[in-house]
Amino acid sequence: MTKVVSLARSFAKLSNEPIKKLQDAGFDVVINRNFDVYDEDKIAKMIGDADAVIVGSDKVGQTVFDSCPNLKIVSKQGVGLNNVDLDLARERGIKVTNTPGANRESTAEMAWLLLMAANRNLYHESNELKKNNGDYGAKTIQNDLFGKTIGIIGFGAIGKTVARIATGFKMKILAYDPFINLDEIDEDDFQAKLVTMDELLKESDFITIHSPATKENHHMINEKAISKMKNGVVITNAARGELIDEDALYSALKSGKVKAAGLDVFEGEPPIGNKLLTLDNVIGTPHVGGQSVESSHKLGLHAAQNIIDFFK
Repeated sequence: MTKVVSLARSFAKLSNEPIKKLQDAGFDVVINRNFDVYDEDKIAKMIGDADAVIVGSDKVGQTVFDSCPNLKIVSKQGVGLNNVDLDLARERGIKVTNTPGANRESTAEMAWLLLMAANRNLYHESNELKKNNGDYGAKTIQNDLFGKTIGIIGFGAIGKTVARIATGFKMKILAYDPFINLDEIDEDDFQAKLVTMDELLKESDFITIHSPATKENHHMINEKAISKMKNGVVITNAARGELIDEDALYSALKSGKVKAAGLDVFEGEPPIGNKLLTLDNVIGTPHVGGQSVESSHKLGLHAAQNIIDFFK
């Protein structure tokens, strides 16, 4: 019987349906929820003699490919594939799949939550109110979102969902994505304008990042990019931490060049000791943007279906 091991922590956690889907298709399913996503030796042992593995952020590279000779497919429960060595997988003939679109609404909602909370300094104001037993007044008047310009870096399923929400605030929507053309945007729905990266950086009041992490865009938000931004810009990142140079962002937040940042992802996770989290104008969450009851269900079913389709 073809064996599937799932390491993804949220796979089938809220519903047994993804497991049943695989079992009904004739697969032997083993659930090994992994909490050490960077320990590839442990990951390889957990996969063992499996023919297929379902992963979340678990590192899959040479150690796994060398130690798991039966492995034929890596099914990522999620979109970003930077935790999988794609070049080596291709070389070894191992299929790698992901689940684009399954968590678009959840991640887009988190991006907006971070953006709005960062803009209004919500976390700090709430903490001060509690600390002072209610005897506290906001020290600064914050800006509205309404009518401002939002720049969306990465205009795939999540970026487009962010844009759809922005229309409710009557915002001017700019989008940068080197992999799509103008004819791929339904402007009637999103009212988005495709621009260059420089245009987006210079014109946006709010910048939200929704790109995959690649070698080419590592630290694309760096000191040079930040210098092109408006003073007082708000930045959110619900994609991958590697897209931002955290030292450059820290300096910009300290100086006030960047008014505030809302971050669901960090370059090192968990972000233990990350200096960004010491700043009052940073709100952080532990990479939970794509997690909800609804998205978890869709992600699990999609990841399971990818395995079924592959073996068919």
